[in-house]
Amino acid sequence: MSSLKLKHSGGNSMSIAAPATNPSGNLTLTLPVNIGSDRRVLAVNGSGNLEFIYPCGYGHFNVYLSASQTVTNNSEETIEFNTVDGASGQGNAQSWYNNSTYKYTPQVAGVYRFHVNCFWTGDTDSDAIKMRARIRKNGSAYIGDNYAGIDDQYGAYAHNADCISYMNGSSDYIEFRAESHADDGTNGVLQGGNIQYTYGFGYLLEAA
Repeated sequence: MSSLKLKHSGGNSMSIAAPATNPSGNLTLTLPVNIGSDRRVLAVNGSGNLEFIYPCGYGHFNVYLSASQTVTNNSEETIEFNTVDGASGQGNAQSWYNNSTYKYTPQVAGVYRFHVNCFWTGDTDSDAIKMRARIRKNGSAYIGDNYAGIDDQYGAYAHNADCISYMNGSSDYIEFRAESHADDGTNGVLQGGNIQYTYGFGYLLEAA
């Protein structure tokens, strides 16, 4: 088995070796024309051409409510996720999530996964409560929706919505929404203060 040895000035070396077993024919891997940008990984396109791509998980974000949020009865409101989970921005690595406008605008085109969890807390005993967790794209079309209800409720309850969507990598954005309907007119309250309660996240599945 032959190899190409690259020697370091310190004396040690690194080798690129041929396969351990004889291939069925001559194989060629063609290097890309650039060195790739930060966080890209090297992949092959099936024809022997190597290229740098964004890996699954790129652009990930994980956010939650720093305090409880009241949702007016019979209305849909944007969940004000203002806290990024993790130290040193780890929960918003590319800063694509804006925790002032509560929008996520990825800058790489591709297919993404999004998830939102709504943890509702009740202060009164309502005869019936219906609630909605939604994921909206570009402020209009909702691409993730979970509608649930409970009778004779008192205490806390949770539900979530999940979706996969193509994003154009420039102007497409995502918002997480919540809606509450109580028969007695009571406003809904989303529990905050901890990542385990009301939270949302998303990340790249496959770049375009």
